[in-house]
Amino acid sequence: MMKVGEEGEEKMDFKKEEVINKFLDYIKIRKVVSLEDLSGTFKLNTNDIVMKLNQFENEGRILGIIDDRGKYIYITEKEMGLIEKMFMNRGRISKADLIKECNRLIRFEPTEEDKIKIAEEQQKTLKELEDELNVKK
Repeated sequence: MMKVGEEGEEKMDFKKEEVINKFLDYIKIRKVVSLEDLSGTFKLNTNDIVMKLNQFENEGRILGIIDDRGKYIYITEKEMGLIEKMFMNRGRISKADLIKECNRLIRFEPTEEDKIKIAEEQQKTLKELEDELNVKK
């Protein structure tokens, strides 16, 4: 008879600046990322991911919102500046107009440069998996 004491994957160490930077870069280059994807990639449960996002927002390292579908939308400083400028120019604004303007001002897709970085990251991960499988054979 066997007894399993613990199971699951080892959590990533968010005390290391390298891990924090990887987490933040992952979000920044993708622009919109599912909390579940973050959870799987960084081996934390979704609640811990939300706590990390809040922590990094409070530290001023990232800015964004979590939508009702469980996705984090990263907002660049430039985009936030455009939103602030809109408020300064228009003053009071209805919720419908705010949504319309934010949809116009915020980019929801990675840039072409970021798409290249994502593809390189995926190729690197695929190579690491292939190497790991070859070692196990």
